[in-house]
Amino acid sequence: MSGFTTENPELSVVIPARNEAGNIEATVRDLYTVLHAASITHEVLVLDDNSTDNTGVVLRALAAEVPGLRVVTRGPPGGYGLAVRDGLDAARGWAVAVYMADASDDPRDLVRFLEAMKRHNVDCVFGTRFDPRSRVVDYPLPKLVLN
Repeated sequence: MSGFTTENPELSVVIPARNEAGNIEATVRDLYTVLHAASITHEVLVLDDNSTDNTGVVLRALAAEVPGLRVVTRGPPGGYGLAVRDGLDAARGWAVAVYMADASDDPRDLVRFLEAMKRHNVDCVFGTRFDPRSRVVDYPLPKLVLN
């Protein structure tokens, strides 16, 4: 795979975010660091989903520093599913990943998933907490059981 540019990236990371001012900076910086180190041309597309905290302020400052960060400020109606849909519509990458704003995902997994897509010539790859080979860290037991 070659010929990817910032306008036509290999990977788009879609992040729905509502009231994530305390998490979003570390999440975006970690993503950038890992994807850049892996030489993956990418964009990080954050959908600020009607936040009432300083998420938008944090994102605007971050966009001036982090290459490939695009911020979309969503108006009503809000909602995770609608933000994901808008992100998928706006994504420019060959591959697209939906990623959690609270850093509950590991950016190294995105590298592994993208490599698996290419290696196996498949259209999508899914991660799961419920595979015996998965390693679950700090996930609430009641939520794990209910899921």
